[in-house]
Parts: sequence; structure tokens; C-alpha cells
Amino acid sequence: MKTHKELPIIDSLIIKNDFFEDLRGIFITSWEEYNPSISIENFKPVSLYFSYNNKYVLRGFHLQEKPFEQSKLVQCVHGEIYDVIVDTRINSPTYSKWYGTILNPESKQALYIPKGCAHAFISLKENSIISYLIEGEYKKQYTSSFFWNDPILNINWPIDNPIISEKDSKAQSFESYMQSRLNNNDKK
Repeated sequence: MKTHKELPIIDSLIIKNDFFEDLRGIFITSWEEYNPSISIENFKPVSLYFSYNNKYVLRGFHLQEKPFEQSKLVQCVHGEIYDVIVDTRINSPTYSKWYGTILNPESKQALYIPKGCAHAFISLKENSIISYLIEGEYKKQYTSSFFWNDPILNINWPIDNPIISEKDSKAQSFESYMQSRLNNNDKK
């Protein structure tokens, strides 16, 4: 039976997937909307993405802004990652807090990231494959990012010099990101 474990970030969960194992290998059920023992309340995914990652590649921090926020169910199906979420919800009791965990196929776990939380991960093994079950439509013009190693957040990454994209190298500080969100909300 799938189990949920609440995390220090409000509304985020570690989900232990149902699985069947025999001499052929393992069959894992990572999502069933109609099965209340393994579903997440109000999570209605609309897309499934995969990323293939070389060792020490870091992606993030990324998220989508209102009104197109997205929640995600992230799972490492091959290799291993250190996965981190940051709460950017201004009125949340866990605002600006972060949580990190190791995800790999052996753990049979997935990380549920609620709307309003940013996501990043670093691949700890060659050819790490990540699946993202996503609720909410992708809208490029609503995407945001901030530095993976922002000193305000003080995240304890397992690698000091990861491989990052040009886009992520030009991200803004967490403070600048949050200030721009506050300014945009004032205009609405």
C-alpha cells in the first residue's frame, strides 16, 4: 500500500509507491487518480515529462507563477538525484524554508511539490532519468527561476560545482525574485 509522509514544507509529501517484485523485476504504481489509498487530494495531473541528466547536472530553481502555478509529482526512475523544494508562498508558515531528499528507484518514493513551491535537483549518477507528473498547463511567459545556491536559502547541496544551463546561470537572487513577485502583486 502506498503511504504518504508529510514534510517540513506545508502540503508537500514523500509518497512511497505501491510495488510488486518478483524474479522478473519490479512493477511500480506511481499514480492512480481513482484509488484513494494512493492518490493526492485535489491533484489532477495533465502532463508527464521526463528529463535525462548527466552526472552533476543541476536544474533549478524553477516554478510557474499565478494564475498558472503547477504542482508536481517527481520521481527518479533511473540513477539518483538530490531533490530540493523551496516554499515561495508569501503567506505560508514555511515561507522561504527548503527541504531536500535523495530520490532513486530503490527507494520507490516520489516527491509531491505543491503549487507555489520552487523545485531543483542535482543528478548524482550518470544518466539519471526523472519523471514529472504535472498539474497545470505549461506557460513559458509565467516561468520564473532563482539561483540554486542563493546564500539566503543556505541549501546544503552535495556538490559545490554542478553543471548548470546558461539560463540557470543568469537566474536572479531569491530576494530579487520575491521582490519582483511582491511588486507584480501590487500592480494587480
